[in-house]
Amino acid sequence: MQFDKNKDWLLQLSQINPNGLAVITSSQRFTFAVLNVLVDNTRKSLINSGIKKNNNCAIVLNNNIDFIISVLALWRIGAVPVPLNLRLTNTELEKQISFTDCDFIILQKELKKSFEFKNHKIIEAEFGNTVSQIENYYEDDFKESRASLILFTSGSTDKPKAVVFTFKNFINSAAQTNKLINVDENDSWLASLPFYHIGGFMIFVRALFTGIPLIIPSSLAHENIVNSILKQNPSFISFVSAQLAKIINENILPNKNLKAVFLGGGPVENNLIISAKEKGWNVIKVYGSTETCSMVTALDCRNKIKKIESAGKPLKENSIFISGNNNNGEIIIESGSVAKSYYKDSGNKLLNGKFHSNDFGYIDEDGYLFIEGRVDDIIISGGENINAKEITTALFENPKIEDAFTFGIKDYKWGRAVVSAVVAKDKSINEANLKEYLKSKIASYKIPKRIFFVKEIPKTELGKVRKEELQKQLTSY
Repeated sequence: MQFDKNKDWLLQLSQINPNGLAVITSSQRFTFAVLNVLVDNTRKSLINSGIKKNNNCAIVLNNNIDFIISVLALWRIGAVPVPLNLRLTNTELEKQISFTDCDFIILQKELKKSFEFKNHKIIEAEFGNTVSQIENYYEDDFKESRASLILFTSGSTDKPKAVVFTFKNFINSAAQTNKLINVDENDSWLASLPFYHIGGFMIFVRALFTGIPLIIPSSLAHENIVNSILKQNPSFISFVSAQLAKIINENILPNKNLKAVFLGGGPVENNLIISAKEKGWNVIKVYGSTETCSMVTALDCRNKIKKIESAGKPLKENSIFISGNNNNGEIIIESGSVAKSYYKDSGNKLLNGKFHSNDFGYIDEDGYLFIEGRVDDIIISGGENINAKEITTALFENPKIEDAFTFGIKDYKWGRAVVSAVVAKDKSINEANLKEYLKSKIASYKIPKRIFFVKEIPKTELGKVRKEELQKQLTSY
C-alpha cells in the first residue's frame, strides 16, 4: 500500500483504508481507524504522565495489542520505545532501564506485582479497551534520521549491546523483504517471535509498512502458534529452527494461504529444510542480526533448493564484503538497514550503514554467501586453528546426537583445549565411542579433548547458545 513513509504511517492507513484490518488477536479485531483512535488516546495519556519528545521509554509487555499501541503512541509523541525481555530478572531489567536512561516504564498490569522499580514511573498498559474521539491530534514526522527504537541484542554473551535504529533502517529493511515475497492486500503476518527481539519487532513493522493485518497469537506457546497457523491462515511466518522442527516432528501441515516461512535466528540444519519442504512448508532461509534490522540475505527454497548450505544471496540494496585474503574472512554488511549506532557506544564501534558481523565465511563464484562460524569460534589449540563449527557439524551427523556445541577453554598444555557438550538421543553412546566416530569425520587434532554429556544446552529464545552459562554448567562435571 502506497503512502508517505516520512509521515505517521498509521494515520495515513486510517485515512486510506479505515475499515481494513490492522491487528487480529485471539479475541478481537482492530481496524486501522479504531487502532488510530486507540493510539491517539494513549498518546494523550502518556503525555499527561510526563513523557515528552525524545524521551526513551521502556516497554515490558508480552506480544499483545498493548505493545503495538504503546509503540505507535510513543512514535506519535516523538519518544523512543525500548522493548525489554520479560524473562530477565528484576536486577537485569533495572540495569538495562538505567543504561538506556528510561524514566518511564510501560508495564503489563498483571506483572506489576512482580517488578519493583522505585526510581522509575510505571505506567500500567490497558490501552486496547477504550475508544473515544481524537482531539488535538499532534502529528510528528517520521523523518528517516529520527531514532525509532532502542533494542538490546540477543547475543550469547553476558554483556548484550543496545542498538539504536532509525526510521530509515525500518523503511529499507521492510522494502527489501517485500521485494522478495511480493506482498498483496490479502496477505497477513503472524507475530511468531517476541517483539523485544528484532526478528519479532520487524514482523510488526513489515505488516504496518505494507498495510496488511498482523496476527497476534494469545501467547508464543507452541500450541497457540499452531492454532493461529491453522485457524487464522497467515501468509508469512518467521521461525527459528526449534519452532519449525517441533511443527515438522508433529506432522503439522501448513495452512492453505501460507506463502513463506522465514527461517533464521541461528544455524539451520539442512535436514530441517528438506523435511519442511517435503511436507509443504515454503522455507526461505535467512541471515541477519539485530544490528542489520534482521534479514539481509536469503536462500529461497520454495521451489528448487540450491546450495542449501549457504545463507543465500544479499537482498536487493544490500552489499556483502569479505575482509581478509582469498575471499575468506569476516563478513561485512553494508546496507541502509544497518542500525545508526550503539547506545552510548556500547558496542565499542560506530555503525552508520556498515556492520562488521564477527561471522566469518566466503562468497562463491555465483554470489552465494557461506558462513563458516563466528570469528571467536576459531580455537587456536597447540598452534593449530580449529573451527568449532566444523566439529559441531560432525557431531550432528551422528544419529544418536540430539544437540551439540563446541568451544575452547583455557589449557596449560594446549593454550586452548577443544571441548564439546552434547545431548544424546541414545544413552548407549559414550565419550570414547563418540571420539572414535569423529575420527572418520575430522582430523585427529580437531577431536575434542573432552566431550560432556548434558541434559540440555542453554540457549536464548532465538536459539543462540548461552556460552557463559554452558561453561559455568560444565565446571560441575
